[in-house]
Amino acid sequence: MIQHGHVILEQMRRTLRFLTERSAHHHDSLLSNEFPVAAVHNVIVNNRGNLIASLPTPAMAEDVVQRLNEGEWRREEERWAL
Repeated sequence: MIQHGHVILEQMRRTLRFLTERSAHHHDSLLSNEFPVAAVHNVIVNNRGNLIASLPTPAMAEDVVQRLNEGEWRREEERWAL
């Protein structure tokens, strides 16, 4: 059971790294008008319903969604503070 948990944690790390790299380095990164994103079962979709990522479990998808939405909220707050 512990080994299975380690595998899921590693998959989540890779997904977060992929999403971070995608956002930072690619022209197809998420735009602010695509937020908030949502978890639908084990996939993440933008506010238009387009697939962003697929994760092993719904709980992992929900965690990533929360992090993405919080990160976007912080970026928007910083933008308005300037």
